[in-house]
Amino acid sequence: PLRETIASYCLRKMIGSSSAMELSEVNLIDPMVGSGTFLIEAAELFRPQMDRQMNRQFSFLGWRTCPVLLTSPSLAANFIKFPILFKKRIGRDCSEKMIEIARRNFHRAHLPAEDLRVEDVFSEFDLSTEKMEKNWLVSNPPYGARLENQFSIISLILAAAKRWKPYKMGFLLERNQLRELKANQKKLGGYQIVSESPFKNGG
Repeated sequence: PLRETIASYCLRKMIGSSSAMELSEVNLIDPMVGSGTFLIEAAELFRPQMDRQMNRQFSFLGWRTCPVLLTSPSLAANFIKFPILFKKRIGRDCSEKMIEIARRNFHRAHLPAEDLRVEDVFSEFDLSTEKMEKNWLVSNPPYGARLENQFSIISLILAAAKRWKPYKMGFLLERNQLRELKANQKKLGGYQIVSESPFKNGG
């Protein structure tokens, strides 16, 4: 499984210097959403801890000398909260089981279930009626023992590009997938590798 810290790092790197205003116009899409780690981290990213802090039951709230203001239910409502980044967070997976797991994980994180549904990125789609929006795509595609149906990383990128036409794409790849990607950059249909960061994901 994808570590939350690595997902957060990947998203921060992908966001770069983009402002919250810019990101409010961007849909973040994971075509192989799995348990939903990328989308959940995207919803939590840069959000202050104010929500949790305001709802914690500190012992000092029971003191006789505690200001009435701090015990007021309207206190938290008076704070201007930083918006959740990205316009929408869209998750797709060919497995109904994984979509259900992602929904449960969103629920545990106290987040709306988002746009999660079963869809195979390699299917043919009628895109004639779809509204063009600014999309970014991020994914941790399966590899090794997790890879039930054999596919190349190039075919995944081309299929995702055709389906979503993303402005940016970010993938968490293992060595062989990265090697394949670098060897076939000319097939990426105008996309190019602009950055890479090596690290270990649980070995």
